[in-house]
Amino acid sequence: MLLYNESDNPVYGKTNNPWNLERTTGGSSGGEAAIIAAGGSPLGLASDLAGSIRTPAAFCGIVGMRPTASRLPDATDFGMSLGQRAIVSQAGPLARSVDDVALALRILNGGDGSQAVPPLPLGDSTTVDVARLRVAYFTDDATFRPAPAVRRAVIEAAGMLAGRGAQVVEWRPPDVQRAVDLLYGILGADGGTRVKQFIGKSQRDPRIAQLLLLAGLPRPATATLRALLAATAQRHLAATVRNFGHKDTLHYWRLLEAQQAYQQQFARALDADDGGPFDVIVCPAHSLPALRHGASKDLVLAGGYAALCNVLGYPAGVVPVTRVRAGEESDRKRSADRVERAARQTEQGSAGLPIGVQVLARPWREHVALAAMRAIETGALASGSHPGMPPL
Repeated sequence: MLLYNESDNPVYGKTNNPWNLERTTGGSSGGEAAIIAAGGSPLGLASDLAGSIRTPAAFCGIVGMRPTASRLPDATDFGMSLGQRAIVSQAGPLARSVDDVALALRILNGGDGSQAVPPLPLGDSTTVDVARLRVAYFTDDATFRPAPAVRRAVIEAAGMLAGRGAQVVEWRPPDVQRAVDLLYGILGADGGTRVKQFIGKSQRDPRIAQLLLLAGLPRPATATLRALLAATAQRHLAATVRNFGHKDTLHYWRLLEAQQAYQQQFARALDADDGGPFDVIVCPAHSLPALRHGASKDLVLAGGYAALCNVLGYPAGVVPVTRVRAGEESDRKRSADRVERAARQTEQGSAGLPIGVQVLARPWREHVALAAMRAIETGALASGSHPGMPPL
């Protein structure tokens, strides 16, 4: 149903990550990312509602770009309700290099002509002077602590841009947890009815079954479940549950108003915070390396770093930077929290897996993000940290 950061379903089975067959490729465009990473295809198309281009790119060590909201409409009739237009799925390219993604985006720009207003022209990324960019970076958005290799990759990527002359500042984004809550609230506003209609009486993947159960609970039941989860130290799951249970139009409208307010708050921060106005943001693409098969059931919140640009409508790309090193797999403490335990298990044994970073730009400025991504890619290749292709 294009709803999880894993590619596995009862019809076709699971897609294996070419870097480690015990790991997932991410989702929902994980099959596309896997075949590109393995050298079986030079280019692919994917769609991104909450990270389905960027998470597979990060897990498989390739490049991906989710354009500005409404630049490349997702013309498929699957997934979340097509009537929901606050957070829209976007088509975008996946490839092994930034130049290939930039070429694909230039060809694709303009969509299928279905937009009421044609998208703005796409700028030329090769004309962007990286030395004049103002770059904000953060390694932790306070929603979910990233793995050590993820944090290192962001710092190294920011350093590569600084080495090209860009002004680079460590930055704290405004209330990212609010953006994650808005994503869940808006996409789950129908209580999962649309997905239930698609599935009918067919067998349900256990991850989707869990999500539909939560989305369909009445508000009093979600309050009780939250209390039980909090009492048993399951803070991450409690944070997810709080966004479900509302199924009325008024609450949905209030979510849209809150989304607009958050977009304005974020834009003000980009303009007014120290070191700004910022042109691009460098941050984690996902808080963890490629997950073990089945782990996404407990690690939905671990992918919240990708959700930010979907709520904002900003363009965002992923570029590979490094691999997890032996000895830096995990510094996560033992915890009673089920989600934290799953994250620790994911980090253990992750040495050698590719790590990418995410680059966000302002709306309609994909070319600026691509220019920064190209500079990071060049720096990673020159330093020898770039993961390259999986050892097939």
